[in-house]
Amino acid sequence: MSKLVFELSDGVDGEIQLRDNAFMDFWKMVFIRNNKLMQPSASNKKAINIDEHPLTDVIENKPVLINYADRVNNAIDELTKAGFSWTHGKLTRDSDWADCNRLHRGFTTSSWSVGLTDHIDIPFDKLIYLKHQSINFRSYESKFLIPWLDPSINIPLDIFDVEHPRSWKNYHDHAKDPLHTINAYIHNLEDKCLKSARYTHMYKEYMQKYYNNFNYISIYKCDWDSKGEDGVTDAIECDWNFADLKKDYGLENMCSSDPKYNVYDLKNILGKDYETAYVDYDSPANWDVCNTFNTTKGGFDIRPWQSYWTREVIAPWVETFNIPSEDQIIAPIAIGSIDEDWLKLNCFTKYAFDLHRHIVKVDLV
Repeated sequence: MSKLVFELSDGVDGEIQLRDNAFMDFWKMVFIRNNKLMQPSASNKKAINIDEHPLTDVIENKPVLINYADRVNNAIDELTKAGFSWTHGKLTRDSDWADCNRLHRGFTTSSWSVGLTDHIDIPFDKLIYLKHQSINFRSYESKFLIPWLDPSINIPLDIFDVEHPRSWKNYHDHAKDPLHTINAYIHNLEDKCLKSARYTHMYKEYMQKYYNNFNYISIYKCDWDSKGEDGVTDAIECDWNFADLKKDYGLENMCSSDPKYNVYDLKNILGKDYETAYVDYDSPANWDVCNTFNTTKGGFDIRPWQSYWTREVIAPWVETFNIPSEDQIIAPIAIGSIDEDWLKLNCFTKYAFDLHRHIVKVDLV
C-alpha cells in the first residue's frame, strides 16, 4: 500500500496511509501530475476557536458584502446583455444565505446547460437517479441528459457548431467569465461575510464528545496553487474526470463514512457538498448538491470529524427530505487515514500559538 508524507510550515512531518483500490490508482496519477506542476497552496491554512465561533447566525464585513454583491450583479448584467437566460434575480446589500442559495442554482444550471437555461424542473425519481450516478454535469452527455430530465428544454443538436448562437464557442466567449465571477464572489461572500451557527454546533458537539479539553482546531488540506485572481476559480486546469473508471469498476465503496478513515479527496464539484448545503441552510433535494462530481484534483483534506458529521448530522438531515442517506450519495471520497496521535498533537490544542500552519511539501512513497 502507498502512503503520502508531508511537511507543515513549521517543520512538523505527517504520514497518510492510503487506501488500495481502483479509484486510488487514478487519484495517485492525478496527484503526481499536479504535484510536479504546482506547489500546495499557501492559502490552505485555517484555524477555529470554538469559544469564539458564533452561537447564532452572523452577517459581518458589510462593506465587503456590498462589494461582492456588486460584482455578482454586474456579472449577471454582462450575462443577460450577451443574450443568456438569467431568472434567479440578484443580490442586495443585505443578502444572506437564502439569496446566495437562489443564485447558486442559476450558476450551476447555466454552467451545466452551456447557458441554454438556468432552470431545470427535475422529477423526484430522476433526481435520485442523478444523485446515485454522480453525473459529471459538464460532460458531453448533458446534451442528451437535460432533455430527459426536463422535456420542456430543447438542446439544439448543432450546439457544437461554432456558428450556432448557443454553441460552446459562444458560451466560452460570452458566458463563461461572467458565470465564474458569479460563482466566485458568491462563495467569497459566504466565506467572509456569513457565519453559520450550524458550523459552531457541529464542531462543539464533536469536540465535547471526543476532545473536550481542547478549544482550538487546526485544519489542514492540500489544494494546489492554481487559483486565479478571485481566489476561487482555477486559472490552471488541474481536475481529472474519472466517470469512465467509475462505469468500469463501480467504485461504490470509494465514498465512506467509516470512522477508520480521516483523510478525504479534496472537494471538487460544480455545486455544493451536503455539509456545505447544511450549514448554508440549503436543501439537499437540489440537483447540484452532491458528494462528488466524478472529478478529482489529487488533493486531500484531513478531517477527523468528518465521519461523525456524516453519520450523526448529515444523514438524519437528508432523510427529512426523503433523500437516501447511504454513503454512496452523501459521504465524501475517503482516501486514507492518519495516526490518531498525530491528530491529537497537531489538530487540537488549548492554545492559539501553534495555529495557522499549512502544508508546504507532500510526496507519494
